[in-house]
Amino acid sequence: MEFYGDKEIAAVRMIADRVRETDEYEYEGWSPEEILDPTRKSYIFDNSLSFLSPIYCRKGAVKINDLDRSLGLRKLLKNYPPFIHIEGYESDASSRAETGWIKMIENAAKSLHISAQRGFGWQNQYSNYERVLEPISLLKLQDQRSSLTAELVDSDQVHGKSNHKIAKILFIQNEGRIAPYKTKAFVRSVRELLIDKCGYDLVYGHSANCDQLDHQHNSLGTDKRFDKHHNFSLTSDSKQHAFAVSNLCHFWNLMGFTVTPSPENENDLAVSLMSAEYKKFLLNLAPELWPQVFDYNKSAKQK
Repeated sequence: MEFYGDKEIAAVRMIADRVRETDEYEYEGWSPEEILDPTRKSYIFDNSLSFLSPIYCRKGAVKINDLDRSLGLRKLLKNYPPFIHIEGYESDASSRAETGWIKMIENAAKSLHISAQRGFGWQNQYSNYERVLEPISLLKLQDQRSSLTAELVDSDQVHGKSNHKIAKILFIQNEGRIAPYKTKAFVRSVRELLIDKCGYDLVYGHSANCDQLDHQHNSLGTDKRFDKHHNFSLTSDSKQHAFAVSNLCHFWNLMGFTVTPSPENENDLAVSLMSAEYKKFLLNLAPELWPQVFDYNKSAKQK
């Protein structure tokens, strides 16, 4: 039985590789080896109660057939969050992906002591009942006065066309020594480049919550970047939403980013740069929620 087509092979392999890097070594009960070769999966674990049993016990391990495997794999491929796989910054993506958004940034960067290097990657996503790869162009910004870099993608490539001009930061990395003042200056330069000069409304990213094997950190001694720094909560429609702010997320707040609910997942936090016009748009969009967000950011810098 064929569990996925030729078009899906590369995308499925990427998912298996990512699952292999997790501490749990599984996703929805599937190991990397089972994702690549579903015939290796013989059982699923069902914790629901069996009322046919005289003692109403848990069902536990249930033997499965090829149809179960196929349905289970389809569910996994649909549920696995979309992600970006970076191929590298050694080649230009002009022949494979849209690069129009890059040219304006490249030209504007020259006056800010920032060099720009084009790159290429894939958006791994579920589309039309298949797990597929879509080619995307990337850009790495290098601060010429430090070891700081920022990797970004135009949001239209990964989220479709929007009424606003949005960019997503994939990584900010400092390959040199920890340097808060230089980092803060670099964040200011990124804001000036993308918001002021290139007209982006929103630039956002997510603080890392685990080590990135291809992006080494410069944390010294005991690494506490992912430990909780503090909690904060927002109230919307009489419901309270609680968030845990990590040390790393708080650091980016101190460096000039605004901590906000994620544009991708309302239960997650993002760190953002935004134009004054976009801030007004958010305040009008949700007048109960966003004043709390901006008030929190003012107070958080004192913590």
